[in-house]
Amino acid sequence: KHYFQSPAVTFLFLERSIGKNFPSKIQRCVFSNSQAGAIELRGASDIEVLDNTFHKTYRTAVWVTKESVPNSITIRGNAALETLRHPRDTGFFRPFAAFLLEVEVKELAGNIAAGSTGSGFVIRPVVGSCDATNSTLRAEELNEATGCVTGFFYLRACE
Repeated sequence: KHYFQSPAVTFLFLERSIGKNFPSKIQRCVFSNSQAGAIELRGASDIEVLDNTFHKTYRTAVWVTKESVPNSITIRGNAALETLRHPRDTGFFRPFAAFLLEVEVKELAGNIAAGSTGSGFVIRPVVGSCDATNSTLRAEELNEATGCVTGFFYLRACE
C-alpha cells in the first residue's frame, strides 16, 4: 500500500479471529502527522484507547469499524487536535471524523476533538431492530468538540 493508505496502528482481525483477541491497551501515546489515520480497530474487541494525543492526523484519529465487536472497546481521555482531510482525497467525498465509531463502544468519555475539518465525533452503529428494548440512546459523558465542521453526529438507524 501507499504511505497514505495505512493508519499508524491497525488491529485487524478477520473471520474466525474476530472478537478473540487478548486484551490490549493503547495508552499515553502521541500520534503526529499520521497520513492515513492514527488508530484503526477492525474486527477488534477488548481494547482500551486511553489518554492519547493525536495532532494533525489525516482522515481519522480513532476509527472503530463495523466488523468490531459492539460494547467491548473503551475510548477515554483522548485529545484529537486538527483532524484533516487528506490532500489526495480529491476525487470523492469520504466522510471522516476525529472519532469515527461504526459500532457501539463500551465507553466513550472524556475525549476532545478540536479543529477537525470534518466531524468531531461520528457514531453510526450497525442497523438494529426497532423494538422498545432498543429505543433509548446511551448518554455519552463529557466528550467535547470545538472548532469542528460538525461537532457530534449520532445516526441511530433501525430496520
